Amino acid sequence: MKILMVYELGPMPSGKCLGGLEIHILNLSKELVKLGCRVTWLTGAIPKAPNIEFYKGIKIVRIDFLNLISKSWNPFNLTFNRQLSFLLSTPKMLRLARESDVIHGHLYSSSLISLALSKLFNKPSVCTIHGSYFFHWRKLEENMVKAYFFKGLECFLIPFLGRLCDLQIHTDTLFASVARKLGVPSSKIRVFLNGVDTTIFSPNTIPTIKTSCFTILTHRRLVRKNGVHILIKALSLLPKNMRIKLLIIGDGPEKPCLIKLAKELKVSDKIIFLGWKPNEEIPGYLAAADLIVIPSIVEASSISMLEAMAMSKPVIASNIPGIRDIVGNERCAILVPPENPEELASAILFLYDNPKLRMELSFKARKLVVKNHSWKAIAKRMLNEYLSLLS
Repeated sequence: MKILMVYELGPMPSGKCLGGLEIHILNLSKELVKLGCRVTWLTGAIPKAPNIEFYKGIKIVRIDFLNLISKSWNPFNLTFNRQLSFLLSTPKMLRLARESDVIHGHLYSSSLISLALSKLFNKPSVCTIHGSYFFHWRKLEENMVKAYFFKGLECFLIPFLGRLCDLQIHTDTLFASVARKLGVPSSKIRVFLNGVDTTIFSPNTIPTIKTSCFTILTHRRLVRKNGVHILIKALSLLPKNMRIKLLIIGDGPEKPCLIKLAKELKVSDKIIFLGWKPNEEIPGYLAAADLIVIPSIVEASSISMLEAMAMSKPVIASNIPGIRDIVGNERCAILVPPENPEELASAILFLYDNPKLRMELSFKARKLVVKNHSWKAIAKRMLNEYLSLLS
């Protein structure tokens, strides 16, 4: 089977991914290749990156439009200009679409492109909506007009894509229920939680760095919705004599504000900003940590959380729908109210004082992830969906 994945932000040369969505597509594609599929990832150009590249059996095709896509590349954010330029490049995609059996778009603009190509060549079309800020636009967007515009746009695009695509996939159950209420037929909706490579993210990993005190780690894109500012506030509420260090892996537009906040709260000496790290280096950093914190305001089924759990690490995370999808009824992580530094600080202190509980959470976390969230199992399920559309 020939599958065309479509998403504006693709991997950097040699398969290095910057965001969770790209990691999702890359890992899903790798497993589909292992199952005998031919996968092409159609994406936007990146400065100094080859137009065509093969990685782990995946053909990565990067296209440009008047050099606008390359110029709009932002390693930590999908810009509106990039989405628009990618939409305008649709004619360049015709040959790849014609040769494919299934066309699978990710997020909104790429799903619109996939839908148009599928209708043109009478191919099955799949769109994956990787979570949404639907209930949180007003919090995350300072401009009220923009906030209501984005929410209104989602209210239009979700049912539009859902009715015309053959299948609409969601990575959390809450927004899947929203899609149903907006008019997407239930027969077309599937929920596929994110996955993790449990062989790469393994408890046997050797730590990249050595620490001499209790180490907390968070691995996030530094944007408002990921709540790193809440974690820094929580850190400032912990007892001053605690020998503790916070490692922050990631980059993004919020970084200057986070550095400023740490200085204002007088916890700069307890924080190390490690910057962005390629995904293949993350296991070594996770191995060095005693505790992982996922302080998100909004989240689908968090890949960062799944990676930490696969490493058999105790996790504190926000009690929000996408996180609850992962944990289910299992007591394998501590969940705290989102946007609540006081509760987060209490949870950190509680686990700091309870090494036995940390060990219990670690064991249950690894067991749950291996059972429910391997990319191999997700790819098999996805392939079955593709086959049902073709038949």
